[in-house]
Amino acid sequence: MNYYCLFCDQRCKKTHPEASWWKCRPCKVSFHDDDNGLWKISFSVNKPDALYTLDLLLNENKTELYVLGRDPVPSIIDSIMNGKLTISLPSIMQNVNPNNVADKVKTLLVFS
Repeated sequence: MNYYCLFCDQRCKKTHPEASWWKCRPCKVSFHDDDNGLWKISFSVNKPDALYTLDLLLNENKTELYVLGRDPVPSIIDSIMNGKLTISLPSIMQNVNPNNVADKVKTLLVFS
């Protein structure tokens, strides 16, 4: 099965042959699916202070922001295993895309 990025329409790479994660490197976005379809979209945001992931949990109607520290730069798998949940919202953040995700993260950090 091929998976195409929802933002740039380029073909995504599967992170592992047995995994259900697809990554679009140009957009810095991961898509997570299972038998029921797409359930999570993860954006990576590299800021001077840390690496962040903004997760849109579609099946739970939640938005979560994780901070991952600075050195070494962790992978998306590290974010799930070792990331610190910084903010959790009880709804999906609207209109998030690779072009505005850094501003969305900044807004969440300022107003949290």
